[in-house]
Parts: sequence; C-alpha cells; structure tokens
Amino acid sequence: MLFQSGRGRCLYQVWRRWRTNRGSVRESMAPGCPEKLDWEFVRWILWAGRSRAVRTDYEAIRRRWSGKAAVLRTRRDAEAFLEAVRRQTGQTWEEGRNRRTDRA
Repeated sequence: MLFQSGRGRCLYQVWRRWRTNRGSVRESMAPGCPEKLDWEFVRWILWAGRSRAVRTDYEAIRRRWSGKAAVLRTRRDAEAFLEAVRRQTGQTWEEGRNRRTDRA
C-alpha cells in the first residue's frame, strides 16, 4: 500500500494524532517510545518525504508491482481497500495482524 495524501491533510492528521496521544505510547509504536511531534518530522512530511527522488521511487514501485500495489490517497480509499480485503479473506485487518503476531 502506498499512501499518497496531500501535505496539508497529512500534517493535519499527524497533528491530530499527536494532540490525542501526546505523551503516551500508542499500541502501534515501539514500547517506551512516546508520541511526539518535532520539527524534523514536520520537515519530512512537508518536504523531504516528497522529494523528486521519493516520488520517482513510488512510481517505480507502482509500475513494478502494478498488480499488487495499491495507491491510497484518502482515508476513504484506505477504508474501502481494507473492506475489500476483509470481503476477500473473511477476516478483519486486526484479526490478520493478530494472527501474524501470534506466530512469532
């Protein structure tokens, strides 16, 4: 899955997540790594993570794996994609993730 949302939306979602989880450790983060928002990450969201080289890499991945790569631009795209996966597999994203971690 390649997430390619606009800079403003991405920054807003990061800010909202930070405001909600500030100082705590989310389940999807490494233990002992509290939620933070710093200038380096903001810079990456707005500029470094969207450089010409990064866009070229995304395009190469999309072309190479055209049958497997899904480009998701909005939250609605992501929800529709996960719903399609659920319909095909008969399980939710969380069930699949939990099953993978149970094997470790």
